[in-house]
Amino acid sequence: STSWFYHLRRCSFSAKAEQHQMMEMNQLTALNDALRITLETDSTACIFGEDVAFGGVFRVTKDLRAKFGADRVFNSPLTEQGIVGFGIGMAAMG
Repeated sequence: STSWFYHLRRCSFSAKAEQHQMMEMNQLTALNDALRITLETDSTACIFGEDVAFGGVFRVTKDLRAKFGADRVFNSPLTEQGIVGFGIGMAAMG
């Protein structure tokens, strides 16, 4: 049995071979890119939290609201109970 790391490396190397170049990015850009890819590929995905509509404290969600709309990237109340309530409500709605 091969490990997940082996498969990850194998996919990474084959992707590099096909693209012939690797894009370098910092951690914030990588997180923003991962969130963008998720929102592009899953129409049910959304991002909510404190100040995420404005890019978040570290700007990880920068420009995502403009690209995907206010119904998928939005601020939540500044209370833990409100955030949990949003999550439960969204999960219940599917």
